[in-house]
Amino acid sequence: MALAEDVGLANLNIPMLAARLRVGVTSIYWHVPNRDELIRLMATRAVDRLDGLLPRPDGWEPADWQGYLREYFTRQRGIFADDDLLTDLTVMRVMKYEPKSLSLGFLSIETVLRYLIAAGFAPVDAWNLYSALSLYTQGFAVVERRSRVTGFPRDPARQLESVDVERTPVIAELIRAGAVSMDLAGDPTFEAGLRWLLDGAAARAGGTGG
Repeated sequence: MALAEDVGLANLNIPMLAARLRVGVTSIYWHVPNRDELIRLMATRAVDRLDGLLPRPDGWEPADWQGYLREYFTRQRGIFADDDLLTDLTVMRVMKYEPKSLSLGFLSIETVLRYLIAAGFAPVDAWNLYSALSLYTQGFAVVERRSRVTGFPRDPARQLESVDVERTPVIAELIRAGAVSMDLAGDPTFEAGLRWLLDGAAARAGGTGG
């Protein structure tokens, strides 16, 4: 994990790991058969770390499910923003389908689903709500990770340099006011979308929660 943080997950390979550990390459293969398995094991650790950092519903009243989910996914986005390797391993990695990888993180999801069911959601609605919020948050994580990699500027003044103010005056004004970001991410947009998703869920649930 430390090596991947130093060189980037895309650059990590078995010979590099062997050199870091000061052992022969063959010694590594006694423990992992290939790079894909190494990455899978790293992803397992990353998912465990992510789960440990997210708030559990213990202590949250079912009636406050909106507050809990807002805290949960806001913190998840913050974790992704602070840990590029964790983002790469849990959100951005593309690996071959393996049944043993499917169980990653599902125990914690089960806990959230049971909390939502206790709040009055049907099981399928609880699943769909969690899925929608999770994919929404992961989408922000991917865009924001890409922006960090490419050096996308967060300063509105810098973003305006790429805008044709005369032809896109609405966009220009929104950027100038700091209300939006050209990469479609940013705090105001995330918070607005999260609020709308939760409001829609509350309407479907008959107004349960606050």
